Amino acid sequence: MLESQTHDREHAQQEGEHIEWLELGRIGFVGLAIIVTWLRLWQPLPHFDIAGFAAVLIGGYPIFHEAFADLLSRRMTMELSMTIALVSALATLRRKNPSRIFDRAKQHPRASLFASTD
Repeated sequence: MLESQTHDREHAQQEGEHIEWLELGRIGFVGLAIIVTWLRLWQPLPHFDIAGFAAVLIGGYPIFHEAFADLLSRRMTMELSMTIALVSALATLRRKNPSRIFDRAKQHPRASLFASTD
C-alpha cells in the first residue's frame, strides 16, 4: 500500500510539473505574440492580426473551456461573463484608429447630420 501511495504521489507531481510547463508555454506564446503584434513583425493579412487572434485563443483557452462547460450546465459564472465580453469586444474591434469612423461620416452624402454645429 505504501508503494502505491508513493507511486501516486510521484505521478501527481510529474503531472503537476507537466501542467506547469504547459501553462508557462502558453504564457510565453502569448508574450511572444504580443511583441509580434505590437511591433508588426508578421502580418500576412492587411486587416487581420493572426498573431493577436492566436494569442487570444491560446491564452484564453482555459477560460473558454470553463465557460463552455458552464454554458452547457446553464450556469452564469465569471468565466462565461468574461468570454461573452471578449467575444463582443473582438466582434466590434477596429484595426485602425476609431476616429476614422467620423472621417467616413464626413464623406457620407448626408454628412451634415454628423457635422458639428459650433
